[in-house]
Amino acid sequence: MDPLSHAALGRTLIALDSRHRLGRGAAAACILGALCPDLDLARTLQGWDVYLRAHQGGTHSIAGVLACGLLTASVVGTVVRGARWRGLWLAATAGALSHIALDLIAGADIRPLWPVAGGLVTLPLFAMADPWLLGVFVVAIALLWRSRRPRIAAGVLLTVMAMSGVKGALFARALRADARAAGDPSVRRADAVFGSWRGWTFFHATTDAAERWEVDAWSGRARRALTIPRGLTSAEARSSVTLSSVENLRASHAITIARTRPAAAGRYEVVWTDLRYCAASLAASEPVCGLWFGGEYQAGGQPIDVVVHVGALTQRRPLRRTPADNQ
Repeated sequence: MDPLSHAALGRTLIALDSRHRLGRGAAAACILGALCPDLDLARTLQGWDVYLRAHQGGTHSIAGVLACGLLTASVVGTVVRGARWRGLWLAATAGALSHIALDLIAGADIRPLWPVAGGLVTLPLFAMADPWLLGVFVVAIALLWRSRRPRIAAGVLLTVMAMSGVKGALFARALRADARAAGDPSVRRADAVFGSWRGWTFFHATTDAAERWEVDAWSGRARRALTIPRGLTSAEARSSVTLSSVENLRASHAITIARTRPAAAGRYEVVWTDLRYCAASLAASEPVCGLWFGGEYQAGGQPIDVVVHVGALTQRRPLRRTPADNQ
């Protein structure tokens, strides 16, 4: 979810402490704690594939929540005089927990029990930066800007819970509609349509093909919008699975496709992505996708380096493995 929504939810939570029982600095701790889990964005410097894999656990887990609470409380405690560390930690931990909850209902893939267990949880009720949720949080910021009003804070939280309940019921209808239309693919993933109460996009994968379906939860209509070959069985794709960028993508994404395409000086690239990162209208031969992960090869098939494409940006790193690649 977007930083504004996270910060606004942190501000809403701390407004419940109208009597300032958590002490000085608690508001700052709760708001900063609500932003803290996204510190893992720094891992994009190691590679977007490293970041996407780490983003599912790490700071976005129960262990990460506790660590963010400790870090945020320590930082705020050094700045705010007279602050009580226990109050800061409780406020910061509550803020960090709200971050995970908000990301979860925004469809993020989260491994809450990392590093003990790798089970994946997702609940795609809202799209990223959904305007309905964002509107509620903007109102919350305006009403709670200068003072803590617990009744307003409670009203905001109840509103978000009610919206989530409605969306949850509609998502259940969308799941049933998708199952009726598409049967039982080996992999199924869904994303809420931005700004819509009734629309979901479903992604399916079989051994050979990846599909995009558009589902209207209210009417129960499901329409297959796209089917493209996955391209995972080619010799080039099979040889690329040991690249660290491909390992990281496959460990964190399921609707994967692979392509081989020419590069400069007679070389070629073998790159992978997830269908969720691709444009809604695709050509089967060359999908238009915002993220690609793979490597560059000599004409004879010898790998040169690891390559990650993020839009127009290209990240390269040596073939040798690093500790960051294996996390």
